[in-house]
Amino acid sequence: MKPLIHGGWCAAPIAVLIIAFGISERAFAQRCCPDAGADTWAFHNFGTDRLRWDTFEEAFRLNREHALDTIIAWPLFYAFRDTLAEGNCFGMSLLAEEIYQSRGLRTPFSGDLREGIGDAYPPRFVGTRELPTDDPLRLDINTRHWQQLSVEFLRHTLDSVLRSPSANAEQIYQDTRSSSYQAGMLSISNHWDGHTMTVFSCTKSGQRGQPPVYDLLLYDSNRPYSGRAGGQRYPHLQPMRISGDQWSFTMADGRVWSHEDGVLTYVPWNETRAWFKIPTNIIDVFIIVFGEGTRVEQVLDSQNRKLFRRSNPQSMADLDTSPRGLGRNILPIVPLTQQRVKIRPSSSRTIDRVATERLPEIHQALSNRLGGSVEKARAAYFGNNVQLQNLKLQTSVTAANQSAAVTVLQNGKLWQVRGEPGVAVDVEIRSMANLADGIRVRQRGGTGTRATIAFADFKASQNALAVQRVQSVPLQADFVDIRLGSDGALRFNTAANLGTLTLNRESIDAQGNVKSVSVRQIKAGPSTPSVIKPRQVKPRQIAPPVNEIKPRIRIRPPVKKKD
Repeated sequence: MKPLIHGGWCAAPIAVLIIAFGISERAFAQRCCPDAGADTWAFHNFGTDRLRWDTFEEAFRLNREHALDTIIAWPLFYAFRDTLAEGNCFGMSLLAEEIYQSRGLRTPFSGDLREGIGDAYPPRFVGTRELPTDDPLRLDINTRHWQQLSVEFLRHTLDSVLRSPSANAEQIYQDTRSSSYQAGMLSISNHWDGHTMTVFSCTKSGQRGQPPVYDLLLYDSNRPYSGRAGGQRYPHLQPMRISGDQWSFTMADGRVWSHEDGVLTYVPWNETRAWFKIPTNIIDVFIIVFGEGTRVEQVLDSQNRKLFRRSNPQSMADLDTSPRGLGRNILPIVPLTQQRVKIRPSSSRTIDRVATERLPEIHQALSNRLGGSVEKARAAYFGNNVQLQNLKLQTSVTAANQSAAVTVLQNGKLWQVRGEPGVAVDVEIRSMANLADGIRVRQRGGTGTRATIAFADFKASQNALAVQRVQSVPLQADFVDIRLGSDGALRFNTAANLGTLTLNRESIDAQGNVKSVSVRQIKAGPSTPSVIKPRQVKPRQIAPPVNEIKPRIRIRPPVKKKD
């Protein structure tokens, strides 16, 4: 059993007291051991200029020499490198928890980090409570911050969304009573903003026959540790009360977040390799990324199950997690980035500056072809059920000069649709288990506009990415059916004749070099029947074999004799 207190000593009677009163190891250490090092950071949550590729590589242990790793990571990296840079609450919470659970940690940028981080790593600039912009610890926190996109966190978060707030609080209560203290991180949302904090303790009270009341103490990265005060080891910890399905929390800027406009989720600490797994290369999950100007109106499947209880959802509270809803299979990814004041570093000495960052060559090639639809993603969804059929994504645009853009990724394959500015576009994916089965696209509420359609597939045997693109595809009120033909090329089928389209096919290797290019004209129109009738050809008269040729007998008319 792990020592109860960071001072390194442990006794059975103390363990009995902890279980009897239902308090965590940290809460017990706070009350009994004032000399123990603080387990929270002594500086404020901070923003990042832009998250770097090397921190993404470290977060998911990618191998730059392995083409698949680099290619499948590209959409998520570009979609979130700015979105997640607003604040590092998740990274600060996760790294603090990991150092505590591991009793110290070796990191790729800072080296060895020892426990008791609040006292061990105060800001170098006295009195600022801000982490210096040239401190490599920023990069280690950025690295952990990326892991909110890991399979481990997303799957646990989806499970937690399906539980009530009181059920999550009960799990926290049980975890804080554990002798190994496996309590982890609590996340809350407000509309489409999110914030993560570390659980320190949880108590349970209430009268018989009444729902229990849970009182939590949380480490909020927007309120840094500043030393002991009034005999308390953690005077900066913040309270939260959960009663039934109701909860609320006062943010550092004075705003109150609650169950009315958000959800509460809890992910326990678990030392597993799934923290390093990225969902774009897992066979049984999928990711959908919506571009910067795209608003998600609704998501439905073949059984007419809906992701949201109302169209144009305003918050995670609109998620339909009932048995007839898709909220049990698809999770909107809420960026966990809340900072007390949104300030990006302006110093030229900042260590996370990316002006001279060297990105993989394949990224530049992909950005030139597909990048405009994933940069600064407005929203992204995580799905854990690839058996979904005919998944319909109904979108609109946030402004008349914005374009609706949808990118779907699953197991090394990608579909991308980008409409013209100001146009609402619907995309239907036939099978989430096999994107090669094709998609359907239409313009909702009119006709006369066009879209760019792209399909990409990583060919492991060739160690290259096959990319197909068709620009200026006419959209209609009826769906345009897009599939792969027997030759692997895109085919466009629709009730009306769309004319001739230009199909561009390229094969790109891991270094970003174009290995082959094919440009050809294809016809888009009514579907070709699955059974093609043979052409009616007039049979030709064929001469019989030579050995069967009969001698022709020429019959002459009789010759009249002369008298």
